[in-house]
Amino acid sequence: MFDFDGVLVDSMHIRDLGYREIFKDFSLNLVNQLIKYHRINGGLSRYVKIRYFYEKLLGREISENKVDQLAEQFSAIMRSKLKDRSIIINEALSFVKRCYEKIPLHIVSGSEQDELRCVCEFIEIESYFLTIEGSPISKNSAGRAGISPTDLNGTYSSLSASTSTLSPSGQMGSYH
Repeated sequence: MFDFDGVLVDSMHIRDLGYREIFKDFSLNLVNQLIKYHRINGGLSRYVKIRYFYEKLLGREISENKVDQLAEQFSAIMRSKLKDRSIIINEALSFVKRCYEKIPLHIVSGSEQDELRCVCEFIEIESYFLTIEGSPISKNSAGRAGISPTDLNGTYSSLSASTSTLSPSGQMGSYH
């Protein structure tokens, strides 16, 4: 299983920009606190982060409609800013290209599912993965979507593109 942001694409700065944009009318200090929370909790969905901003940082309740509205604004920003092949982490893409015919590969991400699939298609990586699952499916509930670490035959459960790769024989090894 692969995460998307920070594993396959270098997109944290774009996510930061999205949060800064949807919360531009609020205190910069509070937005910076959200960015810190976002970076520590990269795998959490935007829905969780939007609620965190309102409920924890602002101390206010937020309706589901408002969460959905802000999430849609965020998604629109992401759909335009993430359509950029230069954000692909080349080492990860090389790994994927070497492995996809040998072992089943999946993306499980906190990113919104339709947006995630759209971006994967645009940057032309969707064909390497059996499934691409995003929010509202959480990483912890990916098993309910039919994805489990055993689908990977115990080979790995995530990728650190700078440290892992398959050897020519198809075994896990260190990337030097």
